[in-house]
Amino acid sequence: MVNNITENVQIDFKTMRDAFRAIDTSNSGIITIDQVKNGFRFDNHITHIDTDLIDKLFERLDFNKNGTINYSEFLAATVDKKVALTKQNL
Repeated sequence: MVNNITENVQIDFKTMRDAFRAIDTSNSGIITIDQVKNGFRFDNHITHIDTDLIDKLFERLDFNKNGTINYSEFLAATVDKKVALTKQNL
């Protein structure tokens, strides 16, 4: 039953792209740590920012360790791999 549910779920790439672009305020195609922190600062629902946690998270998402997150790294971190690897999405 779970497989049928997973197979019917598609990734909303437009929403993912829009989220990336919202963080990438310089329109450079990459996200910097400062852009991530600023994104949290401008979210009205967040009252406290744990910058150490954001630094650690950013470091883990920066797979190629170049100090930025590109769109591929962003997708790899945000998309459920089980959903992404369905026949429909491939």
